[in-house]
Order: sequence, then C-alpha cells, then structure tokens
Amino acid sequence: MEEIALKNILEVVYGEYAIVHIVTRRAVQRAPRDHRLFAKCIHSQLTAEMTQEDPDIQTLLDSGQGA
Repeated sequence: MEEIALKNILEVVYGEYAIVHIVTRRAVQRAPRDHRLFAKCIHSQLTAEMTQEDPDIQTLLDSGQGA
C-alpha cells in the first residue's frame, strides 16, 4: 500500500513516464551522461558570451587548444 502511494506521489511530481525510468534505473544509468552534456552546454554558452564581450578571450582559448 505504501509503495503505491509513493508511486502516485512521484507520478504527480515527475510524470507518469519518468517513474518507469526511475524504477527501472534507466534514469540512474543516464544521469552521468546527462550531467556531462549539461556541463558542456553551459560551458559553451558561457564561452560564447565571454568572447562577445571581450574578443581577446577567444585568442586565449585558441592558443590554449593548440597546447
């Protein structure tokens, strides 16, 4: 009975289909990949904003990639 109540609560919070992934551990298996992808996107956005504000940053980034 408690498991059903917990499942219902989680369905309301995360959605019906997300619970299937959480219960089958697919979400846990995918988490590290998703975190790396998220970090890469944030890094790209920050780099783009910084290079727009200061073009010298792009020069520094380019010289760092060759090393």
